[in-house]
Amino acid sequence: GWLATGQVGCDYQLPFFGGDWVIGAFGDADWTGIKGRHTGGNINIGLQDGDEKLRWSWAGGGRLGWVVRPSLLAYVSGGYTQASLDAVTYVSALFPNFGAPTGLQLPSRTQHGWFVGVGAEYALPWLPSLFWKNEFRFADYGTRTDAVNCTTVGLCGPVGPTAFSERNTLYVETFRTELVWRFHSGGILSSRY
Repeated sequence: GWLATGQVGCDYQLPFFGGDWVIGAFGDADWTGIKGRHTGGNINIGLQDGDEKLRWSWAGGGRLGWVVRPSLLAYVSGGYTQASLDAVTYVSALFPNFGAPTGLQLPSRTQHGWFVGVGAEYALPWLPSLFWKNEFRFADYGTRTDAVNCTTVGLCGPVGPTAFSERNTLYVETFRTELVWRFHSGGILSSRY
């Protein structure tokens, strides 16, 4: 799916070790259309599945980089992250194209976790403060168990929580490419990067 992001942060180029090392801190927020097929494997009243959508996530963390060339920074990052997922409305897996309703739904939820990333930033030569950044990020939101709800009388029993639950492990892998506008503060970042 698609992903739109906004990020703020700061970097400091360390004056020792030849000035080749950069440390930084950042926070970012993502709005997404990332979807996955969720199969209700623990529900014993027939095969069920539905679309699961990651609505938004945010992350806060730090990074450590090395100036490979005067215009190129390679880095690793890591920190805390949180994600919000839409409810999963189950349909019959036997007739998914017909959207045969089951009345069962896994509620929307927010999950917490950690992330690690690896990437590179390249200073674009035609505009001194504009950088092109590419990053691969792996986020692990852990495992949690949620009750499956009945939303339609007659299809699955009384409205409300059922005797069924789903135990899910969520992780998200993204590759992002971004244009970064960098505000230089006198002496903090040298002309090398």
